[in-house]
Amino acid sequence: MAPVLQEVLAANEAYAASFGDKGKLAMPPARRFAILTCTKLLGTREWFVIHHTNCGMETFTDQVMGDLLAKSLDTAQLGEAGWRDVGKGPGSIDGKFIKWHTISDLAGSVVEDVVRIRNHPLVPKNIPIYGYIYDVKNGRLVEVNEATKAGQAAA
Repeated sequence: MAPVLQEVLAANEAYAASFGDKGKLAMPPARRFAILTCTKLLGTREWFVIHHTNCGMETFTDQVMGDLLAKSLDTAQLGEAGWRDVGKGPGSIDGKFIKWHTISDLAGSVVEDVVRIRNHPLVPKNIPIYGYIYDVKNGRLVEVNEATKAGQAAA
C-alpha cells in the first residue's frame, strides 16, 4: 500500500473514531458546496475519487430533473414522495436534453468515474487513482475495490 494511501486511511480511522453525531447532517447539505480539487501545478502523485452515501444525485433521475425544470427554474423541494416543484415558473424544456449523471448504483458510479479518469489522455498513467465511498453516518471511507483496481498506476 502506498504511503499516502496509508496516511489517508489512518487519518480517516482517527476521524471516524470521534465522529459523534456528525452523521445527522441535513439533506441537502446546509452549506451547499462541494469540493473538487487537484491541478497539474500541485504535483499530486495519488488521486482519490470519493463519493458519499445519501448523495442527492441518487434521489432523482434525468426524467425527474427535466420535468422539474420544465415547470420552473426555482429550487425544488424533497419530500416523502420525492422531488416536487414549488416555483412559480416559467420553466424550460432544455433540462430534458441534458445528461445529469444521476446515480442509481453508488459503488458503480465510483468505478465509472475512476475508469473515465484513468482513461483520459491528460492523466499520467503513473498516478494511482483510488475509489472510495465516504459514509456520512459514521465518517468512514469504504474502498470500492473494483474502482481502485481499475485505477492502478502503470508500472
